[in-house]
Amino acid sequence: MATAEKNSGEKKMSRRIIGAIVIMMAGAFVCGCSSKIEATEAAALKPAADFQDAVKLIKESYVCLESGVTIKEAEEEGETCKSGERVIEIAESLSKSGWNKEKIMSMFDLMVRARSSRATVDTMGLVMFGKADAPVTMIEFTDMQCPYCGRYNKTTFPTIKKNYIDTGKVKYFHVNLPLGFHPQAFRAAESLYCAADQNKLLEMRDENYDNQKALDVDSLKRMAAKIGLDTGAFNKCMDEKKYENRVNEDMKKAQAAGVGGTPGFVIARSAAGTIVKGKTISGAQPTEVFAGEIEGLLSK
Repeated sequence: MATAEKNSGEKKMSRRIIGAIVIMMAGAFVCGCSSKIEATEAAALKPAADFQDAVKLIKESYVCLESGVTIKEAEEEGETCKSGERVIEIAESLSKSGWNKEKIMSMFDLMVRARSSRATVDTMGLVMFGKADAPVTMIEFTDMQCPYCGRYNKTTFPTIKKNYIDTGKVKYFHVNLPLGFHPQAFRAAESLYCAADQNKLLEMRDENYDNQKALDVDSLKRMAAKIGLDTGAFNKCMDEKKYENRVNEDMKKAQAAGVGGTPGFVIARSAAGTIVKGKTISGAQPTEVFAGEIEGLLSK
């Protein structure tokens, strides 16, 4: 997940998370957890192996507050993840106290739930896919040059579309959030709306994601020809910057919702009107994460 900037809200959230973990740890040691029992568990298990197993799972699933990618992805990209380092330090402390992998991961699950937040989005004027009366609403905030957005589009979105959008279970909104450090993302976002004029937004979106290093206007025009658009109409749309204001409005909606990085998502039970209040999910999470949230809402 690419993030526009670090903000004080993230720092406060990080402090709250660590504080909550410390409180829960203290409660675990004070309330009915004798040192004798912990020592027995520690002797019966292999703490070092359990710790390494837990760390592997945490690195694959914990989303860094700073960047929105997992710890594993941050390591692969050479990025720092201070919040993730702190989580691993806590896991190590728990392991040394005799906690096994299952208990460590239970604590980790509590921490992740503590991080979950909610957002309110006004969907008025947004592009929507699926049936208007679908019981679940999903909103995606995306940047055409964001590599994690491209990954989501290739690995997860096709399943979401096949299993939930095309079956009438989810109505899906697309929101452009071109980040300032991606110089070609704004015009690329405009190209999607120019393609939408000819009912080919998704096709243009796929082309954008497949060519993230070449999203200059000339390249966008070649993509339009490739997917069979009326190039005269598309080129005019781009040259006149017909949808510049619309992309700016998308960005304002993201800001109002508190979404500052991509890909970002809001998932909620559908309600009357255009205001959606739902849970936020950050980053290109595994398909199972989104499917789990959707299925949970469908069961209500």
